[in-house]
Formats: sequence, structure tokens, C-alpha cells
Amino acid sequence: MASLIRAVFWLSLGTYGIMRAAADCGKVPLFQRIMGGQNSTPGKWPWQVSIRDAKGTHFCGGTLIDNKTVISAAHCFSNTNMVQLPVTACLGSFSLNQTNPNEVCVKVKNITSYPNYTKDTDSGDISILELDKEVNMTNYIYPICVPVSGLTFPEGQNCSVTGWGDISFGTNLPDPRTLQEVTLPLIAANKCNKSYHTYAGGAAQAEIRNDMICTGIPQGGMGACQGDSGGPVSCQKDGLWYLVGVVSFAAGCGLPNRPGVNTLVPSFSDWIVQNDPRASENLRPAAATPASEASTRCISSLLIPLSLILLVTY
Repeated sequence: MASLIRAVFWLSLGTYGIMRAAADCGKVPLFQRIMGGQNSTPGKWPWQVSIRDAKGTHFCGGTLIDNKTVISAAHCFSNTNMVQLPVTACLGSFSLNQTNPNEVCVKVKNITSYPNYTKDTDSGDISILELDKEVNMTNYIYPICVPVSGLTFPEGQNCSVTGWGDISFGTNLPDPRTLQEVTLPLIAANKCNKSYHTYAGGAAQAEIRNDMICTGIPQGGMGACQGDSGGPVSCQKDGLWYLVGVVSFAAGCGLPNRPGVNTLVPSFSDWIVQNDPRASENLRPAAATPASEASTRCISSLLIPLSLILLVTY
């Protein structure tokens, strides 16, 4: 009888752990180089995913939204000649070139990209990655909340961009390739569009649409770069972290008047749930809260004329 009670007790704990992931998405269990960024801390961004090719090489970021689903950018998988299959999603990753007991790597079973995305800078640069098996939630592996369709986040709110991309154009993140983070304000699509049509030393222009959102500062020096594509723009409201953006493209890395452009996730929440019903468990509304007062810091960048680049590493 005692054995039966213990079995029921442990089963209940397991069920609680699964339910907790749905009930408490967007929380950081341990805490109740991005260009111009700084080293992160293990477990600080437990939804961050490293997407790797058949050789185990990181080429894009991703975001865990439930125990079997990762969100990334469609352009990461648009060129199958460049991406060596099968693709693997590594969760709990921190320093890519060091052994990590908290890391779990799972093969990607299926990739569903937004059907209207056909070329660079299009709307809908977003993909759903179905993992080959469910992953257990830990202090280092935990889903972020998905914002309900139509949920708005105020311009100027400070959010976090994370990834293992280059630290400047053409300069790889140095060993041991530790996860980078940077705090940047959100920029509304219409304002971002004006920036992208302002002359900036020959840097490329682009049309920024309403289903996109930008992150950056006018003087540049901070932002996503190659290898950060598909990673999260994480914003906090009412104590929960939301996946507000998916890193998409930029004109160079951290150039003045060329902020990072991201897919605006609330515009695609319904599509996500249609293709991944379990994501509805972590779909959340939220009331607006004041922008974070988190500090930012800037470093100099190479101000050279550049074409628009997708922030993927091959």
C-alpha cells in the first residue's frame, strides 16, 4: 500500500510539473552577444533555443512556447540547400562551446512556415517547429507566453533580445560563445518605416509593415546580428514574459537609423494556435504596464554601407 501511495504521489508531482508549465508560462524559475550586449546568466532566458544543422552547428535562434513546440523565423529554413537536415533544437543552452549538463537537444520533426512568406523582408517571417518528443520543464528549460491576437505593447517599452549571433558585422561571438542579451526599446512599425527611408550612408531601405515591430536606438550600436535570426524579443507584462517578436532582418548590424526588424507575434497568434493547438495553453492576455527602467549600454559599430541582411548564420 505504501508503494502505491508513493507511486501516486510521484505521478501527481509529474502531472503538476506539466500543468505548471501551462499555468506559469513566461516565468523564470531560477529568478522569480547580440551586438552591444553582454553575457547572460544560466537560466535567465529558459525559453531560448539554439537551432542547429546536421553537423551540430548553430545557425538560428528559436523560442520554446510549449513542451513540444519552438517558434523561429521562416527565412532560417527557406533555403534547404544551405540548411543541412535534420535540424535539431537545443534547449537549456548557454555557452555553445562548453559542456552543459542543463542542455537537452531534440530533433525537429516538422517545420511549418507561414504560407505567405516567400522572400526576404516579406511579412510572416515565422515558423513553427514541432519537436520529435516532448521535453521536460526544468529551471533552464521553460516556455514563454504567447500574446493573444491584438495584444499591444507600447512603443518605448524596454524588451530583451537574446542570441548567439555575431557581435558586429562579420565578427563572430568569441569562445566559449556565451548567450548574449541586450535591452532595447520597441519601435512602432510606422516610425520604424520612416527610419528605414531616412538616408543612412548608403544602408539599404525597406518597407516596414504593421505586422512587424522594431527594436533599437537611433544612434545604433546595439541589436541583433547574423546568427540571431529566429530568436526572441521578450517583453514583460504583469510579471509574465511574452514572445512579442521573432528576430527577422536588418540593414547591417546596429547601424544608425536601421533598427532590427522583427515579426510581430500577436499578428500571428491565431495562425500559431491553428497549427499548434497546445500553444493555446500558454496564450495570454495582459494589461499594459509601464516600460521597464532597465539600463542599456552602447558600443561603437562599423558604420559601412550594407544591404539588408537576414540574421542567419550558414
